[in-house]
Amino acid sequence: MDRVTIDVSGKINLALDICEKRADGYHELRSVMQSVGLSDRITIEKTEEPAVKVSCTDPAVPCDERNLAHRAASILREACGLREGVRISIEKAIPVAGGMAGGSADGAGVLAGMNALFSLGFSEDELRSFASLLGSDVPFLVSGGTALALGRGEIIRILPDAPKYAVLLGNPGTHLSTPEVFRAIDEGNADGHPDVEALVSAIFAGGRTKREAAENVAGKLGNNMERAAVKLEPKIGSIRGALKENGARSVLLSGSGPTVFGLFFTKKERNEAAKTLRKTCPDFQWIETETVTRGIRIR
Repeated sequence: MDRVTIDVSGKINLALDICEKRADGYHELRSVMQSVGLSDRITIEKTEEPAVKVSCTDPAVPCDERNLAHRAASILREACGLREGVRISIEKAIPVAGGMAGGSADGAGVLAGMNALFSLGFSEDELRSFASLLGSDVPFLVSGGTALALGRGEIIRILPDAPKYAVLLGNPGTHLSTPEVFRAIDEGNADGHPDVEALVSAIFAGGRTKREAAENVAGKLGNNMERAAVKLEPKIGSIRGALKENGARSVLLSGSGPTVFGLFFTKKERNEAAKTLRKTCPDFQWIETETVTRGIRIR
């Protein structure tokens, strides 16, 4: 096999609790992460030239060593002593710097893709060890689905699948710097801590019906980065309000933003909301997707 194609999902945070700052400069966090169907497509090809080359359909994405896909490939080549190089092509669909871990997803996709392409034989746990060298979100994205992330994001506890939701994403078309949001939190702009334990318990408990389970989980979402993010990008508040007014059962900022997601119990409800919002709020980008139980699909 000389070529492999991977679809790798973005994520939303059903809960995100930013806690105290650690001695290493990172913040302790607790987060329930959830994969969604919106995904980037990555093609990896073997090359005789012993180098890593990356191209991307989005000109805003750097293609050098700053790119996590590039770094992921370099880490595996060095760790495994691979003589061949790789050419990596990324078709972006996940918003860049949108709070959905698009760059981290690409890094995770390359780890999984090279594992298959070169028959390296690493387990998911072993790939997560490499992923922890790349960034806080990458370990979760190696497997995806529904999981509890702890520490700085490198400790992953796989959870039962959360209820299925139709999801509508709202993005203001701007980028939000994660370090700036963290600085705003450190300056006292954090919301109250969400009850992550209650959300995890609701996921485990389920319900007598699928609808009851979905209602129980949707009522326990929270992200204490929202106040800081809205302070830096007020359009986030407008998107939140628009989703609520158009029937979303729960609305939350994803990660550090600026993407906001609304959960709907049916695709019909979501599609009607999307149709309306594209007319009433045309300045924002509206993307239909859904929660999925697997984050990486190798073709």
